[in-house]
Amino acid sequence: MSAVNPLSARRSKEYNRIFKGAAVLTTFAALYLVTSSNGSTTVKAKASIKGLYNSSGNDCFLNSVLQALASQSSLTEFLQLRASSSTLYAALLDFLKSLNSGSSKPISANYFLNLLERITNKVILRSLQQDAHEFLQYLLEIIESQNLSLPSPPSSVRILGFPAQLPFIGIILQTVQCSSCSAKTSTVFKNTTLQLSFPYAHNASSITLSQLFASNGFEQIDDYKCDTCYPHTKKTTSCFRFVQWKRPPTLLQIQLERSCYTSLGLSRNNTAVRYEKSFLLQNRYRYHLRSLITHHGGANSGHYICYRKKDNSWWSANDTIISKCSIEKVLDQHRQVFMLFYEMESPFELD
Repeated sequence: MSAVNPLSARRSKEYNRIFKGAAVLTTFAALYLVTSSNGSTTVKAKASIKGLYNSSGNDCFLNSVLQALASQSSLTEFLQLRASSSTLYAALLDFLKSLNSGSSKPISANYFLNLLERITNKVILRSLQQDAHEFLQYLLEIIESQNLSLPSPPSSVRILGFPAQLPFIGIILQTVQCSSCSAKTSTVFKNTTLQLSFPYAHNASSITLSQLFASNGFEQIDDYKCDTCYPHTKKTTSCFRFVQWKRPPTLLQIQLERSCYTSLGLSRNNTAVRYEKSFLLQNRYRYHLRSLITHHGGANSGHYICYRKKDNSWWSANDTIISKCSIEKVLDQHRQVFMLFYEMESPFELD
C-alpha cells in the first residue's frame, strides 16, 4: 500500500493553537472541538488498566492520547532504554506503566502535564475544548527534541528486534513526474503521524483503510512549473505526485481528516472507514492494531474515547470509565474512528 504526503495541497487549513506563547507546531487539518464526559469515576472490576480523571472537564482530548500510547510496547521499551538520561522520558514511562498496572481508582495526568509545561515553558490550555491529534503532535515533538539532545545508543542495541530509534518516526519518499516531459524529481521527508483525507465521492458512504492509502498516495496537480521544460516553453503543465514509505515507522499513527469545509462552513465527514486488526503495508510490513481513538459528535463539539489493547484483551477507556470490550466492537467504530495506532510486527513474532 502507498502512503500520503502530509503536506498535500488539500491540507490548507491550519489547526488552532492549543498552547500559549510562541507557536509550537503547525499541522494541516481541521480542528475538532470536544467536551467532557459525564464525570463518573466508575471502574469495572478486574480491569487491567486504569482510568484517568477529567480534571479540567475538557481533558478527554489528552486522556485518550495518553491511553492510546500506553498500548505501544515499542514506545515504552524506547522510554525504558533512555529514561536514565531524560527526566521527561522517566516521567512518561512511569505514567504509562501506572495506566497499565491494573484495576484501582483512576489516576490523574496532572503531574506529568505539569512537568511537560515546565520543560517546554508552554501552558496547555485545558480550560478550553481541544484537539487530540494536535496534543499528540505536540507531545511527539517534545519527545523527539529530547532525543536529539541525548547521545545515540550503540547500533547493536535493539528494541523488540528493531533499531533503538524513535518508533513513531518514518521516512516518506515523494516522486513528482511532469505530464509533458516525464521528468521526475524525488524528495524524502520525515513523518510522525500519517494524515489521510477523504475522497469527496465517498462522503457519508463507506471506504476501506486500504482505499484511503491508495487515494492519498497519488495526486494530479495542475499549474505545475516543471524545472526541466518550463524554462524553455514558459508554460505550466500538470504533474503526478506519488508517495510511499522509504522507511516506515515501527508505530504507524494514522489520523483521519474528518473535518471539511463546504459552502455552509465547517462540517464533519461521516464516511464509514473499515479497518482491520492487522494489515500488510507495501506487501512487506505487517502491522497490528494496538489502539484507536474515536470522536463522537459534530464538527464543533463532541467527545473522545480510546479503545486499547492490554495483553490479550481490549478495553474502552472513557476518561475514568474503564470497561472490557470485544474485538468486534473495536472494529465496529466505522463512523466514529478518528485515529488509529498500529505497531509493526516484531521480528521476534516471526520466529
